[in-house]
Amino acid sequence: MYKMKKRAKDLDEEIVVAIRDQSTSGTKAKKDLSDAEMAIQQLFIKLKEIKEKSEQSENMVQEICQDIKSLDYGKRHLTSTITILKRLHMLVTAIDQLKHMAKEHQYRDAANILEAAKQLSLQFHDFRRVQKISDLLDQIASIENDIRIQMFEDFRKGIHLPQDHSEGSLAEACRLVDALGIHVRSELISWYSSVIFANYRTLFKPTGDRASLDKIHLRYEWMRKCLNQYDQDHSNIFPSNWFVDEQLGIDFIDVTSKQISEILDSNKDQLDVSLFMQVLRSTVDFEKELQRRFSPDEIDGVDDEKISQTKLNQATAIVEIIDHSKMFGSEEIDMTSVEGIKKTYSDALKKKQKQKQQQGYNNGHVQKIQPKIPRKWNGISESFEPYMDLYVRQEDKNMHDFFVSLMEQETWTISDVAHTKVLQSASNLFFYIKKILKRSRSYTRGQKLVALHGVFKNGLIKYSAQLDAHLPPVNAQPQYNSDEQQRICYIVNTAEYCYETSQQLCESIQKLVSAELAAQITVVTEQDALHSVSTKGIKCLTTRIFSALENSLTKMININWQAIKEVGDSSEYVSQIGLELAKAIPPITNTLNTTYLRFFCDKFVSSFVEQFIFHIYKCRRVSETGAQQLLLDAQTLQSLLVKLPIIGLTGDTPPHPPPTGYKKYVEKEMDKAEGILKVLGTPIDGVLTTFLTVSSASNFEFQKILELKGLKRVEIIQLTSQLAAARAMASSSSTIFRA
Repeated sequence: MYKMKKRAKDLDEEIVVAIRDQSTSGTKAKKDLSDAEMAIQQLFIKLKEIKEKSEQSENMVQEICQDIKSLDYGKRHLTSTITILKRLHMLVTAIDQLKHMAKEHQYRDAANILEAAKQLSLQFHDFRRVQKISDLLDQIASIENDIRIQMFEDFRKGIHLPQDHSEGSLAEACRLVDALGIHVRSELISWYSSVIFANYRTLFKPTGDRASLDKIHLRYEWMRKCLNQYDQDHSNIFPSNWFVDEQLGIDFIDVTSKQISEILDSNKDQLDVSLFMQVLRSTVDFEKELQRRFSPDEIDGVDDEKISQTKLNQATAIVEIIDHSKMFGSEEIDMTSVEGIKKTYSDALKKKQKQKQQQGYNNGHVQKIQPKIPRKWNGISESFEPYMDLYVRQEDKNMHDFFVSLMEQETWTISDVAHTKVLQSASNLFFYIKKILKRSRSYTRGQKLVALHGVFKNGLIKYSAQLDAHLPPVNAQPQYNSDEQQRICYIVNTAEYCYETSQQLCESIQKLVSAELAAQITVVTEQDALHSVSTKGIKCLTTRIFSALENSLTKMININWQAIKEVGDSSEYVSQIGLELAKAIPPITNTLNTTYLRFFCDKFVSSFVEQFIFHIYKCRRVSETGAQQLLLDAQTLQSLLVKLPIIGLTGDTPPHPPPTGYKKYVEKEMDKAEGILKVLGTPIDGVLTTFLTVSSASNFEFQKILELKGLKRVEIIQLTSQLAAARAMASSSSTIFRA
């Protein structure tokens, strides 16, 4: 009890102390909060003062920078003003000098001054609103016009003077023309061309004596003289990069093509074909001359001899440079080493390039080498295009005459020493066509070339008809003739050669015309005709071989197969067939080309198997032993047929074995005959099962087999009905399985 009271007293005292402390701490907290608020107010006051001072500093810095910017701006504009004033002084000086030099005809120096003045004037276009600057710029334009008029007058006076009197001043004037601009150069070249062609228009005016088709060659002679005169008198006046002589050629083509079109149109009803072609050939030759002179890189079909000569000239030039470098060079090069040779040729080529660069300088200034624009040099010959029907008709007539002569000379045989198995007339025909094509592509590459292709097509159709006419009739009953057989092989080979070559010819012509016209260039009809000739020839060969085998197959029918008691060696008719094939096949295997030899062998095997089965059915009766003998004969015949492509082949190397595909084809075809013979050799009770297993022959053929076996009519009907039922059941089962 005492302890509890003491404990309660202690607790009361602790409570009193805690209440007293709590009262004291609240007062202290209020004081601390008041102190903090005071400190914050003082901090805001200090921040405000700092901000005011920073704004004052910024204003001070801006005032200082503003002064610096003003000074810098003034300095910069002062420098620009000084530069502009210097350039203005240079421009004024240049204008004064240009006036003086133009007046004194000092064109070489005037060109440099004019180029400088034009460059300086570009700096003052923004100041054109200033009257003084505007006057100076107008003055430059006025001086340029005065100089242009003055130089044209100098050219009018000096172009016809002797070369020694005019060459230097006019050549310097050309440099000043370059400084005036490309439009002045074009104007000068056009004026020069008009001066040159004034005489041409007078000589060859439409109403003159030379305005006829037979005098056109005089125009080309005039142009040749004109270019020669230019080379002698004026080529040193005009810079080479102006291509003045080339422009003369272009203008000549423009003028002449129009005049020739008028001449042809006025005489279109009475044009002479021979004269027309003669003029066209001379025109094409002249255009090629121009192309060789001005655009040698664009010439089609440059002769190998000319290419070789060009390369020889280049090599000679390099050798001359090498010799020159060895003579005057200070460094000794070992020409026996690879590195020495490389260095020698490298140095020589560098020197050659340097010489070309030096050629770009004319009268002390560099010419601006401009890319050369591709030109069209067949403008005159294009004037003949609307009248090229005359040429096409002439070529058609020539083709007809050539074809008649070609057929008269054809012997339809080939000599033993010839290296080809194609008739000579075919080679000559395509050689003639290619010659026409080579000649005509210089005359036309448009619609008339398509028409000329029609002439070629007619020639091919006529030739295929001649090939077909020299083949014997397929359905005739021929006698074997080795010479005729060889001729057939030659015709088949020739037809294939024409087939392949006509396709190449078609592709060559397609490359010469546009894509739209190329679609009209086809030889499908002609190739079909040639293919028909080849097929007919193969059929002719097949019928002739069978005519040689007819007696042997007849012997097969005459053999009494019912009386054969045992199987022996191959029958006599098989040996006779082998002998006949050994005689008849070698001319074919040694003459017919590979493609059609395989086609012939396939065709012959198929036909032979059909004939062999046909002759089996023609036999009277065949016993089971006789069927076994026939089966042995069939296997021997199969061996002969497999060797058919290599029978009698001659050559330095032994023939390759027949292709595997051909062997399989022979086996597949002979399986038809062997299946029939296996059924014939089967006893009566198993004949139906064997037929269904090994043969795919028809019900009618099954009936023929039963007749060969000697069955009675009732037995044949019974077995035939069973076959029909078995096949119907097999067909029904197959339908259900598919469903």
